[in-house]
Amino acid sequence: MPNEEEESAGSDVDHMMENALASLDAGQFEEAAELFRQVVRVAPLRHDAREYLALALDRQLAQEIGEEPPASRPAPPLPAETGEPPRRIRRAGTHVSLWTLAIATGLLVLVVAVVAGSAVVRHMDFSGWIKPTEKDRPVAAVRPENRVVTEAVMRADIAITRQAFDEALTVLRQARATSQIDARDARQLDDKMGDVFAARAESHIAKLNYDKALESADEGLQISSASVRLNYIVGVCYERKGIYAQKKDERQEFFNRAVGALETAVAEDPDNLRALELLANVYTKIFQPAKAIEIWDRIISIAPTSPEARKARGYKQSLGFRSTDEPRPPDPDEKTTAAKSDAPRRP
Repeated sequence: MPNEEEESAGSDVDHMMENALASLDAGQFEEAAELFRQVVRVAPLRHDAREYLALALDRQLAQEIGEEPPASRPAPPLPAETGEPPRRIRRAGTHVSLWTLAIATGLLVLVVAVVAGSAVVRHMDFSGWIKPTEKDRPVAAVRPENRVVTEAVMRADIAITRQAFDEALTVLRQARATSQIDARDARQLDDKMGDVFAARAESHIAKLNYDKALESADEGLQISSASVRLNYIVGVCYERKGIYAQKKDERQEFFNRAVGALETAVAEDPDNLRALELLANVYTKIFQPAKAIEIWDRIISIAPTSPEARKARGYKQSLGFRSTDEPRPPDPDEKTTAAKSDAPRRP
């Protein structure tokens, strides 16, 4: 509770404020400014006295130079302007209510708890609680494409469609000779050159020129020895040459070469149905039906509904087999013979 001295000082300040406002209303700006200064010295927390002091000084300056006070400075309304009698302005006190203190204390405790909790969470390890998903797993960095290689491959493809095989090979060789490629780019260009030789060999096969086709395929294999396409072409050429060979020894040699090339192709691509089918057919031509049946079963297991699988079942049925675990059906003549042997003899 404020004592009598504080009450007396407060009333003096209010009295000075009323006199200062009266002087301000009367246009006595210098006297009003001095009174407002006294109020500010006695009660520094009276912000209204500071604002009125600034207003009085502005009006005093405007009066001296013969101008209106600057409109940019906000001025508190005067009692004479509002038509209201002067009011006693309550002196700003320093007392804080218990409710304000309690609320401030609660907010402080909440902030401290949040900061402490976040610090604890940052040091906790949740890796054993959360199961990683596909999105959380690290993704391998994607290697940027080499523009030189990309353009060379594109130009080679266009040349292949026009059967300009020499042009395609020239483009690819020029790209491979540049210093802007690495080992992976060089391998990609080599594989593409192998495709060019394969396309040239296939064009010779279409003309039934198997010797020229073999020459092109052999050139391609010198660059890309593991090419499935080139080895398959070699197998096709030797299989056809074996069919057309007049001598038995030549025929056997061509078929054996076809088997070697096709086995290489299948080793590189175990699910290549065309290579598997041709390899089985060559085995039948060199009188190795067991190996042919094994490959037919492999075709059926890889793609049961494919055309190659249907043909494999037909080949097996022609040999008397439906699958590897089914025995060959008995011959009707064998049944008749067995029935006769089991019949009772006449005495």
